[in-house]
Amino acid sequence: MLKPAWYLVSGDFLAEPFLTADHPKAHQLATAYASAVVLLSDEGLFDREHTELAVRLGLLSATRLLDTATNGIGISDKDELARVVNGMALLHAYLAQTLQRFADLARIAAAAGTSPAGFTREVADALTSAGDGGEFVAGDLKRAYLALVSPAE
Repeated sequence: MLKPAWYLVSGDFLAEPFLTADHPKAHQLATAYASAVVLLSDEGLFDREHTELAVRLGLLSATRLLDTATNGIGISDKDELARVVNGMALLHAYLAQTLQRFADLARIAAAAGTSPAGFTREVADALTSAGDGGEFVAGDLKRAYLALVSPAE
């Protein structure tokens, strides 16, 4: 769960419907999404393989978003762009806070001198910096989202 932060957009993004019944692959997309939810929910296993799966699905998703932006397809109006930007703001918020939590773990392990994973102060500092930078990315995405959903002046 995300900690409250200045860069968060309000609303429950994942609770909002994203499929229309008339989409030709609605069933396939709904099934794929449901499978991912089951595998990656906080009630599932927390092990190396599930963590690796989450990273790989995240990378596949990022590749898809880049292809969408590169080809200018899949986003046909301001509302669709707002929804994608909102989701990306949330994604960056999660990534920023995840990096900050990894930094905390590294810092604790380095201070205790009990780090079998090789966490050092240098690693902790780099992760902290990356997490802080992620907050600014999420904040800029929030600003873009709010501009998209604000009434035109």
